[in-house]
Amino acid sequence: MSRKGEAGIRGSARPKFINAPETCVADSLAGFVAVNTAVRLLRDSGALVRHDYEQLAEEGKVALLSGGGSGHEPGFSGFIGEGLLTAAVAGPVYTSPFSDNILGAIRTKAITEGIRAEMVLIAEDTALAHTHPSTGRRGLCGSVFMMKARGTIAGAMAEEKKNLDEIKAFVQAKKHNMGTITVALTPCSLPGRDELLFNLPAGKMELGMGTHPASAD
Repeated sequence: MSRKGEAGIRGSARPKFINAPETCVADSLAGFVAVNTAVRLLRDSGALVRHDYEQLAEEGKVALLSGGGSGHEPGFSGFIGEGLLTAAVAGPVYTSPFSDNILGAIRTKAITEGIRAEMVLIAEDTALAHTHPSTGRRGLCGSVFMMKARGTIAGAMAEEKKNLDEIKAFVQAKKHNMGTITVALTPCSLPGRDELLFNLPAGKMELGMGTHPASAD
């Protein structure tokens, strides 16, 4: 490594394996589809889909979608496949996709085309009450278990052409059997920024943080 490169690394408090902060999400998605030929990237949407998603629609099978903030790859994208998710939407780093806009667009288009769409909210964070003033409980690692459940069971149900109501009822019932509380030993930072998301004194840990971790406020 050159001296210039070494100086560059030392000059950044928290170096990361990225080309540039502003393209790291797009680069990650492009890299994922480059090595996974069964997954396609929908340009300008941040969505990855099964390569045969159109065939699934023609066969009348229920599509299973999920997603979340980038920075945990392969994360949600890694659950796309036969008997698993049909598609996954990637948001900005450490930030969920703009769910209201995405859900609204999906529902509007689906209703216009006569396609039913339902949502199951995963919110098993026990550090927050269901009545939290902002959004209620968050979905943490429980979302992974539910994607697996949707994959191995609900996904299989979709492959078997079970209807939307049957699949939703199953996942809705199972999600209540989960609970998660997080612990953070160190804070993290966003790509391209040295400042930490929160302060944590040496030798201390914090309970009830987010996935990254982020504040529970």
